Amino acid sequence: MNSLLKNNRRSAWIASSIVTVMLFILLPLHIVDADPADGYYEIDYEVLNADNDSVSMANDYFDKPATLSVEDGERTVQIGINHSNWVVGLQAPEGDDFVDVDVVSEDEEEDVRIVQFVLDEDENLDEPVEMKMHIVVDVLEEDYDHHYTARFQFDEESMTEVDAPLVEEAEEDESEAEEEATDSDAEETTEKESDSTKEDDNEVKGAGVNAGTMIVIVLLVGIAAVLLYSFVFKKKK
Repeated sequence: MNSLLKNNRRSAWIASSIVTVMLFILLPLHIVDADPADGYYEIDYEVLNADNDSVSMANDYFDKPATLSVEDGERTVQIGINHSNWVVGLQAPEGDDFVDVDVVSEDEEEDVRIVQFVLDEDENLDEPVEMKMHIVVDVLEEDYDHHYTARFQFDEESMTEVDAPLVEEAEEDESEAEEEATDSDAEETTEKESDSTKEDDNEVKGAGVNAGTMIVIVLLVGIAAVLLYSFVFKKKK
């Protein structure tokens, strides 16, 4: 009897140790990887050289902080440019390519503009975001005209929630475009919305349990089953 109790205690100790180790491993990973909640955030950044962490000469052409908008997992960055005439072109990564950023506001007299781009889903702000730019400075003795790569290093620790981005997108243009759609387009949109609704429902149903939590639950169930089997088997013996 004493031997059975010792074996059960030993099994319980081993099981609890395994669970504790798994919790220490999995839960911090879940916290680090968590995306920010939907909303608007100010975030500091620097423009670095392409091949080292030195601040690029172009850093001063960009206003700080930027704003980060998060909606349904999509992250949109808005950045102010204070030498608009010098920053002739700016491209952000999109998949395996680079595309022109969208201009959401511009004041030619003040020589400023605000641009925005959407971050790829797998883009990690812990790492610099590679950008392509075309800089033309025509106030020097010899005009500076150069295409080059820079890296935008965002500081996630500086993120502060705000009420709105630098510029709020006009929703009226989108509404008018939708009203001008043909019947066939409207039909296709309805089908897509139906599919999207189903996907959203599935996401909502699965939103309560993340991957780390599921692994822990499975481990706990497995350990409990082993202990129960061990106890019943030894009791029969």
